[in-house]
Amino acid sequence: MTEEKKVIDEEEARNLMKNMSNKGLLILFINTFHSRAWSNLGLIPNEAGEIKKDLAEARIAIDACQKIMEVLQDLVDEKEKDVLNNLVSTLQLNYVNQMSKDNVNSQKTKNTEEN
Repeated sequence: MTEEKKVIDEEEARNLMKNMSNKGLLILFINTFHSRAWSNLGLIPNEAGEIKKDLAEARIAIDACQKIMEVLQDLVDEKEKDVLNNLVSTLQLNYVNQMSKDNVNSQKTKNTEEN
């Protein structure tokens, strides 16, 4: 069985967001940046279905998630706060992991070139 994705057009998206609270919009934004960060980390395919790592873009998306979380702290209950904090923490750990991998690969390349 194949899974179908519903694609909504821009007007439909605007209509959905019209009735959404600011809190709802912030949660939507954090989820959007969260997904973007994962693809920028090169850990999931991007919207085009490609795996591309861009750690500078990942950092921007992670920082945006963190800033939005600061705004949401007083607007969500403890359970939501824990879930959202966990999303941001997991991204930060994976960012550090990807940076470390890049640094190791860079060092290996440098050592190979020197020999």
